This record gives sequence, structure tokens and C-alpha cells, in this order.
Amino acid sequence: MRKATPKVRLYLAQQVLEQYYKGTDEPSEAQKAWMNKLYGNNPDSRGIRKLRMRLLDRECSEIIVSAVIADATQEEKIFLRDKYKLRRNFTAISCRLHVHVNGLQRWRDRFLNEIAQMLNYELPERDVWSYRKVGALIKVLERNIEFLEQNDEETDKDSLKRLCALRDRYRILHAGMEKYLFSESDSTRIRVVRERLLHVDLGSAELADFVGFSHTTVDLCLADFLKKYYYLGAGGA
Repeated sequence: MRKATPKVRLYLAQQVLEQYYKGTDEPSEAQKAWMNKLYGNNPDSRGIRKLRMRLLDRECSEIIVSAVIADATQEEKIFLRDKYKLRRNFTAISCRLHVHVNGLQRWRDRFLNEIAQMLNYELPERDVWSYRKVGALIKVLERNIEFLEQNDEETDKDSLKRLCALRDRYRILHAGMEKYLFSESDSTRIRVVRERLLHVDLGSAELADFVGFSHTTVDLCLADFLKKYYYLGAGGA
């Protein structure tokens, strides 16, 4: 995925989103148990390994898409369901939601870009503040790392090292988020960061008005948080 062109990434993101709403090709628990047992008895089977990779890709895609949808507004959720599950066209959805077709197309592009970046273990700038999406990426990275460690002989050590570095970076960010979200302090810094985490969609000016501090104060608090919990771990990624 990292070597794919932007167009290919968007295409894959669309396929993942459509598959999520289609909801087919999901093995039952009995099938999963059978495959796990078979894999255990045949650890060197390439066919079983490919099958497990397919299941892993499906699981990780669902984790990502679920996080993206959960962070969407109610109108955006209706749009996604109508577009990718009910297969309605933009005109029909526009009439229902009273949103211009151009606006719906911007929604589509934003969601596909978000999914494409997360499939590549990256976060759009805005989503660095999304507690849910950061948590989703940690889960996805942990699943992939576990799979690679179980197939140690065929694993690219550099790839495994990179995934571990990314996981650790997002863990640091996630821990920082939890610290600020659940802090009992009412300091300016805590309040600004907490409200940013709770209102990811607000612009900088809107956030400043919401918390009642100057734009400069808000920007400094947010920059300080990112420097401490996000950019700190960027060197190893």
C-alpha cells in the first residue's frame, strides 16, 4: 500500500468502503476456528498463510472503516449508507439531505482520503486529534505485527521494525490523549487540548471562541501537546 499511487490508494479505499457495507465474504466463527487449527497443524503452508493474510486485511479494513464512520456526523453517516450500501446516486442523496451535489462529492473525497491514509498507517492532519482513529490504528498495527512475528522466517525485518515504531508512536499519542481527556485539572492547557479532542471538527478560530481563549494561546497549547506526544516519536517512524 505504501508504494501505491494516490489513484490506486483511493480506488482501494473505495473497495474497502463498499465491501464494508456489502458485508459478504466474512467467514463464520466455526470457519475461523477450523482455519486456525489447520494453520497450527501446517505452519509452513503458504496457502494457509495467504488465507490468514486475507482475513487479517479484512479485519483491519473493518476496524479502520468503522472508526471513520463512527466519527462522522449523522448526515454523513446517512450519505455513506445511501451511497455505498443502497447505491443511490448523488442527485437522489442531495434531494434527501438537502446538500448540494458538490458538497456530497467533497464528503466522498474526504472519506476516501481518510480511509486511504489510514490503510497506509497514516492520519490526516485533522485526525491526529481523533482519539477513536488513533486507537483504531494501534489495533491495526498490533494485528499486523502479531502476524509478522508469527511468520518470522518470511518476515521483512525492516518492515516489522517500521510497524513497531509506528505503533509505539501512536501509543504515545493515545496515552497523551487519555491523560488530557481524563485529567481533573482545569488548567488552560488541559482545557484547550481536551476540547480539541472532544471537538475534532472545529476550526482553530471556532475552537478559540468555544474555549474563550485567544487564538495564540490555543495554538501554543495544541502545538505543545503535539510536540510532546506526537512529533516526539516521529524520528523512529
